[in-house]
Amino acid sequence: MRYIIIIFLLIPLFCIAEEPPKNDKGLDEKLKQQRALAELKQATDNAKDEEARKVAKAKLKEMMAREQDKKELAEFAQKTLSNLGDIKEMFTKAEESWKNQKYGEAGLLYTSVSKATVPGAEEMAETSRGRIIEMEDLAKTHLKAADDYDLKRNYIKEAEELVFICQELYLTKTKEIALRRIITLKSKPEISGYIEFAQAEQYEIDGKKDKAKKAYEIISLNPRYINTLPSLKAKNKLEKMEKTEEKKP
Repeated sequence: MRYIIIIFLLIPLFCIAEEPPKNDKGLDEKLKQQRALAELKQATDNAKDEEARKVAKAKLKEMMAREQDKKELAEFAQKTLSNLGDIKEMFTKAEESWKNQKYGEAGLLYTSVSKATVPGAEEMAETSRGRIIEMEDLAKTHLKAADDYDLKRNYIKEAEELVFICQELYLTKTKEIALRRIITLKSKPEISGYIEFAQAEQYEIDGKKDKAKKAYEIISLNPRYINTLPSLKAKNKLEKMEKTEEKKP
């Protein structure tokens, strides 16, 4: 008799737990489930018949497991959405950098997005892989321009092309070729000074003011670069930096 009473007590609780949410947030559903669990636990504790207690405990365990599954699924969905949101943000920044010809910054972001496996990121990952291939083609175009300038003995322009590859397209395979070419060019004082000046400028752009200032000083004091354009430009940079520091309170 007690077994039958306990079962009839439990039936309405499971019916409540299985009701669909009455609103989008599922607040009513959550409250009902919490109340049902509490009442079911109380009914289990109060059951005197051993068989009835076993049935009640089994139902309670089943219900709690179902709730845990729902919680884990919700957490997984939220994590997926969060990851997808991060990927979308990275992809948007990458596209913006690409549009502004900041290929170094864009390349790092595209590389991350290209490895995304989160559902919903397939198109962004594919586009990113395509951009990386475009970067390689762009690096080859600049290397070809450097070859043309070398034939014309316009070593300054050649260095500009090679430095651009190393600074903005450093994720490409072509960068290794550009680096070897730069090492060869550095045997020419005018070109060597230009390359060092480009590196100093990059320090300044990256916010490394102390390193930039030190690099400009080395160029301006190097006997090899006397009366060369890089030396003059380095001195101008130092004067501007000193004036800026004097204006600071």
